[in-house]
Amino acid sequence: MNGDGSNQTNLTSDFNYDINLDPNLSLSPDGKKIAFECVPPGTALQADICVMNKNGTKLRNLTNNPEAENYDPKWSPDSKSIAFTAYGQGGSRYSHEDILLVNADGSDLQNLTKGHSYSCSNPAWAPEQEK
Repeated sequence: MNGDGSNQTNLTSDFNYDINLDPNLSLSPDGKKIAFECVPPGTALQADICVMNKNGTKLRNLTNNPEAENYDPKWSPDSKSIAFTAYGQGGSRYSHEDILLVNADGSDLQNLTKGHSYSCSNPAWAPEQEK
């Protein structure tokens, strides 16, 4: 889309996922990919974290987790990882909100706040110089 709103392109018309009303779109810092909340077919409102190229190609469900609602994806400054919030549903392995981390290709899913007795949400990355 152009800056004036013209030349719009529908990026999600050809895939079998629903998009949340507020999908929390997150453009990777390198400008190549978009992370967002998606709802897999047949899962009602159970959200996962999906990634696709900024032109709408190569959609990938990174979390594919029917046990938790996953939302609020945030890219790492180097565009290699995504932090997000997961909230357990029913007898899931997440009893409250946790912050999880996954590589941009879907590998190495980690619960960063596992074992805490409090809920954690809304992940944010510190600028490189503040590590």
